[in-house]
Amino acid sequence: MSIQRCGQVENDGFLLRFCILSALFQVENEFMTVLKECQKISKEIAELTDTADVLKETLRAEETLEGLENSLRTRQYVAAVDYLLSLESMFSSAMMTQLRDEVSAFSTLHQEFVCRKEKVFFNLKEAWSQSVQWSTLDEKQQLTMLNGSELQSVLQAMNNLSQGGTLSVDLVASVVKEFSEKLFNHVLTPLLVQDNEATVSAKNESFVVQVGRRRPQQKQKQQSKKGEESAALTATLNTIAGVIEALNQFIGFVLIKDNVSLLQLIGRVIGDRFVTRLTSECIMSSIPSSVAEFERFDSIFESVESFQSRLLKVGFLQQEQSKSICCYLNDFQLLFVQKKCLEMVIEARRWIRSPLHETQFVGEVLTESASSGSKQDDCHEIDENFALPNELAHFPKCQVSKGAIKLAELVYTNLSEASKMTDSRANKIAYCAHNLFHLYLEMVPMYHKDVLTELPQTSAIFLNSCMFLAHHLLTLGHQFPAVCFADLVAKTRSRGQEIFRKQLMRQKSLILESLQQTYGLQMISEKTVRESVFKAAKQVNYQLEHLASVWRDVMPNGPFNSAMAFLLNIVLGFVVDSLLQLVDISADDASQLHILMNSLLEPLPRLFISNEPVALAQGKLTRWYQFKELQLALNATLQEIVDRWADGKGPLANEFSAEQVASLIRALFQNTERRANALAKIRSS
Repeated sequence: MSIQRCGQVENDGFLLRFCILSALFQVENEFMTVLKECQKISKEIAELTDTADVLKETLRAEETLEGLENSLRTRQYVAAVDYLLSLESMFSSAMMTQLRDEVSAFSTLHQEFVCRKEKVFFNLKEAWSQSVQWSTLDEKQQLTMLNGSELQSVLQAMNNLSQGGTLSVDLVASVVKEFSEKLFNHVLTPLLVQDNEATVSAKNESFVVQVGRRRPQQKQKQQSKKGEESAALTATLNTIAGVIEALNQFIGFVLIKDNVSLLQLIGRVIGDRFVTRLTSECIMSSIPSSVAEFERFDSIFESVESFQSRLLKVGFLQQEQSKSICCYLNDFQLLFVQKKCLEMVIEARRWIRSPLHETQFVGEVLTESASSGSKQDDCHEIDENFALPNELAHFPKCQVSKGAIKLAELVYTNLSEASKMTDSRANKIAYCAHNLFHLYLEMVPMYHKDVLTELPQTSAIFLNSCMFLAHHLLTLGHQFPAVCFADLVAKTRSRGQEIFRKQLMRQKSLILESLQQTYGLQMISEKTVRESVFKAAKQVNYQLEHLASVWRDVMPNGPFNSAMAFLLNIVLGFVVDSLLQLVDISADDASQLHILMNSLLEPLPRLFISNEPVALAQGKLTRWYQFKELQLALNATLQEIVDRWADGKGPLANEFSAEQVASLIRALFQNTERRANALAKIRSS
C-alpha cells in the first residue's frame, strides 16, 4: 500500500513537472510574441516621434521664413536678420543636415533659406543706397541722407549679421568704407581748397550738403582781402567743422558696436588721410611766407586748435591724430622755411620752363678801353693815382632770357629777406637758393634740348644767361656770406659755353657739308664744276650771314666776333688746304679760284661788329694770312712769288713751308728752266 502510494505520488510529481514545463514553454512563447509586439510598437512610436519632430522643425522653419519675409516687407531689418540667423542656426544643426538630405520637403526649405539670405543682403544694401545718395547738381557734389532711424536700423542689422557665426558677413565695414571714401573725395577734400564752399541743410529726417565753387561775389570779396590767408583758413576750417558737426547730429546717435558711432567709424577710416591733407595743403598754404607776416601765425594756431577740439568732441578725430596736428604746428620755424623753400623751387621751376626766346636787354655798351684794358705804351710803372675803370666790372650789353633774370631776382629777394632771420633759417634758405642754380643748369638744357640744338639764337641766349648768372654769383657770396656761391661760377660759365660750343660744332659740320660739294676745287674752270663750287660758296656765305644776323643783336660784341671768326676760319682753312693739295692749276683755274676767294670775302664787313672788319679779321682769323697769300699767288708771276718768299724771310715764308711753296709753284707753272731755278732757290733757303 505504501509502495503503491509512493509510486502514485512519483507519477503525480512527473505529471506536475510536465505540466509546469508545458506551462513555462507556453508562457515563454507568449512572452516572445508580446516582446516582439512591444518592440514593434516602440519602433513605431519612435518613428512617429521623429516625424513629429520633422513636422515641428518644418513648421518652425516655415514660420521663420514667413516672419523673415514679413520683416523685409515692413522694412524691419534687425528682425529680418534675427530670423535669418535663427534659420542659419536651425539648418546648421546635425539633425537638420541629415534631414535635408533625406526629406525632400526640408531640402526645398533649405533652398528657400539660401534665397532669403541673398534677399536680405540685397535689401540691406538697397536700403543703404536709398538712405545715402550721391549726385552732381550744377557742377556741385551733393550728399543726401534720408530717414535717420531707418539708417540706424540698417546699420544695426548689418552689424548683427557680421556677428552671426558661420553666416558672418561684414557689410558694415564695406558700406562704411565706401561712404567714407566718397565723403573724403567729394566733400572734405574739395573744402580744403579755399575756392570751394559748402551748403548744409539738416532736418529731422534728412541731411543735405552741397560742395562747389565759391560764388563770384564771394571770390571778389576774398580777393579784395588778399594777404589775409589766416582769415581764409579760419573760414575753411569753420566750414569743414560745420559740415562734420551737422553730419554728427544726423548720424551721431547711430551706434554700431561697442558703443561706437557711425561718425567714429568714418573717422577711423579716413582720419589719418584727412589730417595729412589738412596739414600739407590747407594749413601749409596759410603759413606766412615772409618775416613781416609772422604775427598772423597766432591767429592760425588758434583757428586750428579750435577746429581740432570740435572734431575731437564729435569723435571724428582721435587723440593721436590731434597730437599730430599740434606737433605739425609747434615746429613753426621749420614750417616757414619749408614753405619758403618750396615756393622758391616752384617759382624757379616756372622760370626754368619759360621760353628761352623771351629775352630782355641787360648790361651796358662797354668802351673799347674797358673791353681791351687801358694800355700805356712804354710804361712799366703803375701811377700811384691809377684807378681801374668803372666799366671793368660791368656786364656787357646783350640779350638774356627773362627766366634767368627772374631767377636772379628771386634769389636776391629771398636772400635779402633771409638776412633778417636767425642763422639756422637763413642758412636753409641760402642753401635752397644755391641749389636753384644747380637746378637751372641741369634742367634748362634738358627741358629745352630741341631748341638749344636746332636754333642758333637760342643757344646764344643760353650762353648769355649763364654768363649773366655767373656775373651775379661772383658777388652773392659777399652780399650774403651764409653760403658760398663762388663754386658755381666756373660751372655756370662752362655749362653755357658747352651748349654754345655744341652749336658751333653743328654749324661747322653744316658748313663743311656744303664745302664738300666743291670737289676739292679741282678743274674749277669746267662749267659743271664751277657751277657746283660757286653754289656751295653761296650757301656758305648765306649760312654765315644768317648766323651773323641772328647773333648780332643777341651776343656781346666780343663773343659774337669770336664765334663768327671761328666759323669763317673753317671756310678759309678748307680753301687753303684744298689749294695746297692741287697738283695742276691752269690759268683759267687760277682765275676762277681767285674769283671764288673774293666771293668768300665779300660778306666780311657784315660778319663782324667793327669799324675796321678787315683789321679785326686779321687779328682773329688764324688762316687769314695764308688765305691772302694764296690769293695773291694765284694772280702773281713766278718772280713775284719768289720775291714774296724772300729767301725764307718774306710774308709767304711766314705762312708756308718751302715744300708747300714748291708744290704750289709746280701746280701753277709749267716745267721750265725758270721754274727749276725758282724751286732750287726756294729749297736752298
